[in-house]
Amino acid sequence: MGWEELERDRSRQLYKLWNRLSSGSYSPMPVREVAIGKKGGGERKLGIPTIFDRIAQEVFRAHLERFVEPLFHKSSFG
Repeated sequence: MGWEELERDRSRQLYKLWNRLSSGSYSPMPVREVAIGKKGGGERKLGIPTIFDRIAQEVFRAHLERFVEPLFHKSSFG
């Protein structure tokens, strides 16, 4: 699914994602493997997650960050 397709039926699609996340039944899809060329020749593999996986990762990151960020030292930027 592309961003354009998601945008056409955003409410229903995001509701389905939210429902799976909140019920604990969400399972990420396999990533798409893409070969990226290196400057010196050869290639490296890059994993591209689905749009729903990217959205789910961002939701989880934003939620988790609120709890763990205060635990880090003020001068920690890692």
